[in-house]
Amino acid sequence: MKVTQEQYQTVYAILQLQFKLKNMKKFNLYGTVTISIYTEVEANSIEEAKEIAERRSIEGYRWGDKTQKQQAWVADEYDGEPNNIRNEDEEE
Repeated sequence: MKVTQEQYQTVYAILQLQFKLKNMKKFNLYGTVTISIYTEVEANSIEEAKEIAERRSIEGYRWGDKTQKQQAWVADEYDGEPNNIRNEDEEE
């Protein structure tokens, strides 16, 4: 079987890529993100509502839970962008 120059170059490029992928390092990167959250509070005033809200935890949205927003801060859309990306060994 005769191999053309183009076939040889293609196979060589694939082998180079496989070698490169096998020898790549892995990094655990961390970052911060600001997202929008919400909660529903029943109170007599906005001040009281804020006090109640400050005591609530932040939770990921539980699909179908209609009462979750009345007990915790909820994030149902992750609308932020990663920033301050760093390696696990770097300080913030």
